[in-house]
Amino acid sequence: MRHGSWTGVLTGTLLVASMLALSSCSSVEEPKMTIRDIDFEGISSDGLEFVLLVEVSNPNSFGAEIDYVEYTVDVDRREVARGRRMEDVAVGAGATVDVEVPFAVRWESFGDALEGLFDGREHQWDFEGEVRIRKGALRRTFSFREGGTFESPDIGDVRIEIDTGAL
Repeated sequence: MRHGSWTGVLTGTLLVASMLALSSCSSVEEPKMTIRDIDFEGISSDGLEFVLLVEVSNPNSFGAEIDYVEYTVDVDRREVARGRRMEDVAVGAGATVDVEVPFAVRWESFGDALEGLFDGREHQWDFEGEVRIRKGALRRTFSFREGGTFESPDIGDVRIEIDTGAL
């Protein structure tokens, strides 16, 4: 076989493989993201540190990597946190994994975040952003949004106890 023939075969094979990869990419279903828990981590110079435990489900018939999650957390339509998780997380085909997503309520937005939250009323929360999944060289970005309501305590009902025996 001549050199030109091999080049043609190789080019044709790469073209077919690329078309198959792109067509399979168009049928990628978006991952499902659900907040399972919020843990208070502590206080830093930036603000109050938390970790959202987010359940990520991959409805696809293939495993993939989550490249990044970029998000905002709003309470009563006011942004209280923003962040980006850049560490890869493997999610198998049809699998569900828990992903820890750190965020901080920044001191500069602290007053806005707490204003009115101890009024005993119902408040709206939103967790939204985008997640990018990767399978080999192919990448797809999806938007997500989850929200709901919570009832805040009335400041008159808040009771703080300090155990001095542990000191």
